[in-house]
Amino acid sequence: MANSDSDTQSESKRRRLERSLDKDTVVDSSDRISNLPDSLLCHILSFLPTKEAVATTILSNRWKPLWTHVPTLDFKDSPCKNILSFSYIVYRVLALRIAPLLRNFTIAWYSSCDSFHLDKWIHAALVRNVEQLNLEIYLNGHNN
Repeated sequence: MANSDSDTQSESKRRRLERSLDKDTVVDSSDRISNLPDSLLCHILSFLPTKEAVATTILSNRWKPLWTHVPTLDFKDSPCKNILSFSYIVYRVLALRIAPLLRNFTIAWYSSCDSFHLDKWIHAALVRNVEQLNLEIYLNGHNN
């Protein structure tokens, strides 16, 4: 009888271990993107607008600094006003950004344009040796 209890306990432990291994395998295979090198993740993030690239910081601690190394910045002002001003967001991102080179810098600005801010942002892009500069300024608040 003692042997039967031992066999039942061993079988139970084996099943729990198999289930645990299956769960680990599912987690590892479903998060393959986090196993990619930072340089490749930054390249992938470079295809996103800056707002979405920054939003990836909530994924994990590993993702927090990645957006600061992305070689592109893509800002689009919204005709609907947010709590934070568009100019504040651009300045903040430029200040937090670590990557020394800038491949692409895009600004689409729909609200009233202050040339002081625009001059500062263009200068910041030039200091980072920007390769492509795209400016879309709409004085009437829309792109028609």
